[in-house]
Amino acid sequence: MSLIGKMKANNAFTFIEIMLAVIIIGIIVALASPNFSKGYSRFELNKSTDDLLSVSRWAQAMAIGQERIYALSFSADRRFYNLVRAKASGQDEGTANTEDADGQISFEPVRGSLGRMHMIPSAIHLVMRQSYGFNRTGDTDLIQFYPDGTIDPATIQLNSLEQKTVLSSTEVRGMMTKVNDE
Repeated sequence: MSLIGKMKANNAFTFIEIMLAVIIIGIIVALASPNFSKGYSRFELNKSTDDLLSVSRWAQAMAIGQERIYALSFSADRRFYNLVRAKASGQDEGTANTEDADGQISFEPVRGSLGRMHMIPSAIHLVMRQSYGFNRTGDTDLIQFYPDGTIDPATIQLNSLEQKTVLSSTEVRGMMTKVNDE
């Protein structure tokens, strides 16, 4: 056998070398996966917070610009929210808001991507409180944005496994802001 033939035969990996490489890669993956799940949980919380703040700020700008009440509407189980606006009183989309027989404002969904149902990931728990201290329950969970720039006083707490974020409309007057990030 020539020298070139011997070199080709010695360049192959043995079964033991391949198994050692697989074991080392497995150990690295096992050590990295808990950090990945923590990072993904943190990413979900930050994304949900940013989405909620964006929709809130857009609602406030539209309420002022269209002189119409807008509101964030939360589902009873706090898994979904969407943006709604007060129905106009006339056919011509006037600025006056309509109220039903009980004096409650009637709302309609906002058209477009911001009016769709936004989902809160299952790993995140949402708690909404009014600033006067009680939990709001039921299907009328609204945070309203008024044409004069004011917002219903509310605090929204988003909790994941290891982190929580608090949004509030009471800390900075007239604005929904992130006030606590732990």
